[in-house]
Amino acid sequence: MSVKSKIMLVSMYLCVAVTGCSSPTSNDAYEWTTELNEQTSEQTGTSEVVLRSELSEASSESELSEPSLETKQDLMFEPTSDLMVSLAYTYDNNVFIVVENTCDRAILDYKIAYTEFDGNGFSVTTETYRTGIVNAANLISGEKKISSFYDSDGKYVAATVVYIKYQGDEEWQAENIDLWADNVIDNFSVDNHKNSMEILQEKAVLAEKNDYLQIVSTNKKHTNQFSNNDDFQFTLSNNSENTIETVKICILEFDENGLAVSTSPYDRFAKNDRAVGGTINLVAGSTNTFYSDLFFEPECSNYKCVVQEIVFADGTEWHNPYIYEWIFCNKNQYE
Repeated sequence: MSVKSKIMLVSMYLCVAVTGCSSPTSNDAYEWTTELNEQTSEQTGTSEVVLRSELSEASSESELSEPSLETKQDLMFEPTSDLMVSLAYTYDNNVFIVVENTCDRAILDYKIAYTEFDGNGFSVTTETYRTGIVNAANLISGEKKISSFYDSDGKYVAATVVYIKYQGDEEWQAENIDLWADNVIDNFSVDNHKNSMEILQEKAVLAEKNDYLQIVSTNKKHTNQFSNNDDFQFTLSNNSENTIETVKICILEFDENGLAVSTSPYDRFAKNDRAVGGTINLVAGSTNTFYSDLFFEPECSNYKCVVQEIVFADGTEWHNPYIYEWIFCNKNQYE
């Protein structure tokens, strides 16, 4: 064996040994539709032994030749383009991850790998990365879904999809996940993360516009002398050609200083978010005013709101495609 061959083989072996991940922990995924459904968890085994075995086999086939291109590719993490992570963040000791089905097939189940960082950008995930599985996701093409994974340790999150089960039982499984985790940990910085999050602001602005239902005006009124909670009054205009049967509006509450007000136990994706809605039976082209009594928290002085979901009388539905980006970009400060 040449000196060059020996050096390359030893270097590759050491790379695998260093980046190997020992038994990443698995997590429960809480799938959000209109309710919170507890999902199952499963363990993900280490890929270190597999990588070493593949490398040994490649070496024994030809000691005198340099490692093949195929062997080098085996040591790469190749992400899928069928299901993309569009947003990942932490809240209330949970990791929230939003994915979007970007392929033309329905996706039944999927698994996420994620790693967390503290406020200074240092990794706080003990086993390099953790995993969480979402069963019965049933994502059609173009649809988004948000899931939460319990027991968060950090302030920032990086995530990727590592498993997909398509309709028809075809599956895709990522390899060398530990290499992805090591690369993320080596290159993560708080500044770069914040810069990437700024891109979401453009989508958050788009969330406030739709072609079907307009929030004409809103008002926070105090009408009950026995309560400190104010009512929510909102006027809606149906700009579509169909009767709107039900609607859901997402609201973020803030105090007099513009800071988030806790809406617990009604919060879902942020400290200060809450939804209001129900049956409105608003015919095409009409406008009407609706009320939600004692809706706001006593500390609430300001608020923001956006249309989240619409169900038409013919059964068709519209879901705001940028609702999670809107919540993430607006939840911390009233401006």
